[in-house]
Amino acid sequence: MSNIIFTRLFPILIIFFVSNCYLHNANVRGDMYGIKRVFDFKQGTLGNTLPIRLKFDNSGKYRAKDYLKRKGQNIEVSQELIESYYSDEIMAQFNSSRYFTINSSANIQVRIISSIEEKKAPVISLVAAIGTLGLFPAITRTYGLVEFDIYDSEKEKVLRVYKYPIQHRQFAGFSSIIFGSFFPLFSDSFDHSTNEKTFVIMRKAFSEFEKDFVYDISKDVKLTGRFFAESPKMHALLPEITKDKKEKDFHDRLHESIRSAIVSKGLPMVERNKIDKIINEIRFSQTGLTESNRLAFGKLLNADRIILISNTTRNSIDSISKFKLNFTITCVETNSGRILWSHQMMYVSNEKKDLDTYLYDVAYNLSMDLRRKGIL
Repeated sequence: MSNIIFTRLFPILIIFFVSNCYLHNANVRGDMYGIKRVFDFKQGTLGNTLPIRLKFDNSGKYRAKDYLKRKGQNIEVSQELIESYYSDEIMAQFNSSRYFTINSSANIQVRIISSIEEKKAPVISLVAAIGTLGLFPAITRTYGLVEFDIYDSEKEKVLRVYKYPIQHRQFAGFSSIIFGSFFPLFSDSFDHSTNEKTFVIMRKAFSEFEKDFVYDISKDVKLTGRFFAESPKMHALLPEITKDKKEKDFHDRLHESIRSAIVSKGLPMVERNKIDKIINEIRFSQTGLTESNRLAFGKLLNADRIILISNTTRNSIDSISKFKLNFTITCVETNSGRILWSHQMMYVSNEKKDLDTYLYDVAYNLSMDLRRKGIL
């Protein structure tokens, strides 16, 4: 009899332990699992959208495991779970918000700082999950912090700081499959995924920030006045010039991919055909764009700033399974020659793709890096 029961239950246990189905829930610690927000009737309204720049340094995800170990957290934490606290979902939320407009010339920069602080592995809940064959879920808890700093570039000071201590619960079991299908439909505090990565942490943090910030700024006329943008600066993305026809084709395709990605983020750019025309007219193609002539070239284009791609290195994409591309991209003010920003781009792909797909990925990753830095 026991063998029959075991035979019937064993497949169920196997499915429970290997099923990749998670229900995620996030809330701000101390808000009584969202109950306080239900009875929080403060509301604010804005007549116009606010121009902002974003700065989001997510490099902490590479140090998070060591950081948790130094705090005495010797529990294994998956990279997927860590990345949930450093997800670009926070930027997507700003992009889709009806209160904010991303503008590279905006005075106000919203600086986002995020971290994972603690993980509690399921112990009692795991025993209950096994005892109920997954009907009661195994619950893993993590704790972190998401901070939003409102930085005034003109005054060079932080005007407001908003901090949200996040509590995240990850439910695993058959109940996650059942409830995960409809809980997210009724609340932005829930998310359903097939792995440990979730967007609900950043969605919840942004939701709380947006509500608090809109309420505060609707009551503060002086703060509202700090949200302005300068006239857009015209940029010219200058190509690396080479006499090698094969390399020229590569640089042209790289140039166009980067240009398209940057333009899609709203940065005004000089048309490529105008750049090519002037290069041919004044024979820059003979000498190349040098330290001494690049500013003069930018002025001929009526560009306020020039963007240079240099130090490009790559491997061949013929019959390989890995593609590597490194280059430096630098923005220089045309009138003064002052370097405004510089970024080292490093791209590696282990997948076999065609060149245009590689370059699309490179350009997209670059544009996201520049947006996280507050440049785009």
